[in-house]
Amino acid sequence: MIDGGLDVYGVVAAAVVFPTLLAAGCRHLLHTGRLARVLRLRGWPASLSRPVAVLLAVAEVGLGGSGVVGVLRTGVHPAVGLAAALLCAGFAVDAARVLRAGAQPQPCGCGAVDHPVNPWVVARATAYACLAAVAALGGHTIGALAPPAAATVAAAAVTIGLPLWLLPRTLAVPAGFTLRP
Repeated sequence: MIDGGLDVYGVVAAAVVFPTLLAAGCRHLLHTGRLARVLRLRGWPASLSRPVAVLLAVAEVGLGGSGVVGVLRTGVHPAVGLAAALLCAGFAVDAARVLRAGAQPQPCGCGAVDHPVNPWVVARATAYACLAAVAALGGHTIGALAPPAAATVAAAAVTIGLPLWLLPRTLAVPAGFTLRP
C-alpha cells in the first residue's frame, strides 16, 4: 500500500492527464481534418498538416492509453510521463506563441473543439504538462492505494480534471467571429 505523499499526487496527476490525452487523441483521430486546418493556420505546409495531425493524434492516444493502463494496472512508466509532459509543454508553447502574436483569433485545436486560443488554453496545457511531470515521478497504481484513498484519488481527479477540460470554453468568442469556415 502507498503511504501517501508524492505517490498519491502522482496517481492523481496521472488520473487527470492521461484520460484527457486519450480522449483528446481519439477526437483528433476522428477529426484529423480539423486539426490539420489548425496546423495550416499555424504555418504548417498543406502537404504536412494532415500527416502531422495524425501523428499528434496517435501520440496522444498512445501516451494517454499507456498512462491509463499504467495508473490502473502497472504503474506509469517515467518515460510515458516525461513524453506526455513534453507534448503538453509543446501545446502550451504553441498556444502562447499564437496568443502573443495577437493576430486574428485562431482555434486552439484542443480535442478537435473549435474554441479560440485564449489565456486559459495556455494555462491548461501548462497544467497538464506539470501534472504529467508529477505522474512521471510516481509509478504507482490506483490499486496500490487503500480503498478510501483510491476513492479520494478518483474524486480529486474529477475535481481537477473536469474544470481543466472545460476552462478554455468558458471565455466568450468575440462578437461576429466564427471559427468554422
